[in-house]
Parts: sequence; C-alpha cells; structure tokens
Amino acid sequence: MGGMTYYEGKLYTQNSIMSHQHDYSFTFTPSRLIFPRSFLWDDGFHNAIMANYKPDLTLQVLHSWFKKIDLFGWIGREQIRGFEISSMMPDSRFIYQDVFELNPPTIVLPVLELLENKDKFSEKTVTKI
Repeated sequence: MGGMTYYEGKLYTQNSIMSHQHDYSFTFTPSRLIFPRSFLWDDGFHNAIMANYKPDLTLQVLHSWFKKIDLFGWIGREQIRGFEISSMMPDSRFIYQDVFELNPPTIVLPVLELLENKDKFSEKTVTKI
C-alpha cells in the first residue's frame, strides 16, 4: 500500500464537454516515484483493505472520488492535479484524462466491504455509511 496524499488543482481532460474545475484529491498513492498520482483502480484495492481498519478514512477517500463523478457518470481514472504533480509526468500527454478511457469499477470493493462489516463499526461511522 502506498502513502496517503492530498493534491489540489484542476483536472485536465480531453474529449469531454464538461469542465472539471479546481478540486482536491485525498487518496492513496502508489509508493513509486514514477507514479506520483492517484489511480481510481488502485484506490479500490487499497480502500477495500483500509475499510476494515479505518472506515472513517475510507469514507473520506471515497467521498473525494465520488464528488468527481461528472454529469455522465465518468470519473477521471488518474488524478493529476497541480503543477508539482504535472511537472513530474514523463510525458505531458498523460496529464489529460480521456473520457473514453476507463478502469474496472474496483472503487465498489470498499463500499461492499463497508456495507458487509458495518456491524463492527461505531454508531457514528455506521450513520455515515
């Protein structure tokens, strides 16, 4: 599992009629310097595990992703936000997220984990779920 990160900035897209405004991402990040950004695919797996240990943290990460769903149900599969992260990209063509590129819906895994195990969590956490 990688570390937790907080990025802020605009998400750049192509082939989208939506404008993706300045926003933040609070997610796990792979622990390799060549991937200094968050991936929807990876966060599904990371949070499926984290849901058993820190359900409140998992809910914060899920909220960060779900609030990025656009009018058509699309979420950018990579969150490259801000100058610092953009400047670390080896090729600028990876900065722009294409609405025709998707990942399998692994982000559903932590949601299922939270729902299946809600009886183990505090009442405060359960009301959030």
